Amino acid sequence: MIYVLFRPHTLFFSLFVSRAPLARFSFPGDDFVLYFLPDVLWGSALCFFLFFLHLPPPKKAILLSLTAFVFGCFWEELQLSGIVSGTGDLLDCLAYGAGSTAALCIYHFRKRRKT
Repeated sequence: MIYVLFRPHTLFFSLFVSRAPLARFSFPGDDFVLYFLPDVLWGSALCFFLFFLHLPPPKKAILLSLTAFVFGCFWEELQLSGIVSGTGDLLDCLAYGAGSTAALCIYHFRKRRKT
């Protein structure tokens, strides 16, 4: 919903919505919410998806979390090289790392709680 409501120049969502209705509004911390938070959520979602596919033991979950982080960094490299649209910066890589780390911590907490 962040993309649909606030970011008017996103290619995928421009197919469905002609313009982002809330894009003209500014609020404290909007740069974090609009640009950093979606990458954190994408990183954690990818990590949880990998956990769901493999249901790894806790030690192997670290490898899947690292895989999600590397994929996010690879995506940013594709943006830097101009293969896909986007800005491709280091903060986005850190956001993917934060998301996959948060997912890993949640996974370990849930596994430990079940045993």
